[in-house]
Amino acid sequence: MCGDHLVRRSSIARLDSGVYILRGARASGDALRLLLGKPTSCVGREYELGQLQGSFLSCIDESQSRALLITGQAGMGKSRLRQEFLNRVAEGSGDVQILLGQVEPMSGGSTYGLFQQVIRGLCGVLEDDSLTAKKRKLQERCEQHLPAGQRLAVSEFLGELCGIPFPDEDSSLLRKARQNPVQMNEEIGHALVSFLRAECAVHPVLLVLEDIHWADSLSINLVGRALRDLEDQPFLVLAFARPEVKDLFPA
Repeated sequence: MCGDHLVRRSSIARLDSGVYILRGARASGDALRLLLGKPTSCVGREYELGQLQGSFLSCIDESQSRALLITGQAGMGKSRLRQEFLNRVAEGSGDVQILLGQVEPMSGGSTYGLFQQVIRGLCGVLEDDSLTAKKRKLQERCEQHLPAGQRLAVSEFLGELCGIPFPDEDSSLLRKARQNPVQMNEEIGHALVSFLRAECAVHPVLLVLEDIHWADSLSINLVGRALRDLEDQPFLVLAFARPEVKDLFPA
């Protein structure tokens, strides 16, 4: 479950032929729970929801990055809390870019696995797409808000992050980075921060991450770098995990 959602955007479009096309998912990322066919209310979580809303509004008003980590055992209501909070964000005023990523246990530990989901979902990249289509979608998304001089380099290194390789014949920086893992990690981090900064200049960005106790260390390090480098931006990271995350990523 991953993707991007600009709240207040229609999710379904109707063509003249009567065919309906899905344009996006609910901002919550999953459906409301029903009881006798009606949505159930979220009981006993007003305090936590108020804290989340207050932190997000402060992040926007003060233009300052923030991070919130919600921990709890499986079945304790983390997903419902996330769902209710995103519903309230969607019902609020103004546009907010919501980025969603979830780590699956079978893919846990894969290099940059968490951000691969976030960026691929944001760009609408499908697994069955050809490499040409994947590169085109990534480039088109980078062209939306990035300055012209940054678009190619950011596309190339986000491509490295997402497993969408660009040719390096005309890019000495990309070619050198592929020969040096430390430099590659640095350039990927720089590209991600540049991309997120351009997004934050247009609208607040809410990055929601599920099950980060299964995430790889490189993805977690990228979260930390983004928070540091975007400290003066309306950028909020909301992460959910089981309690063992504190042992796996103590810093």
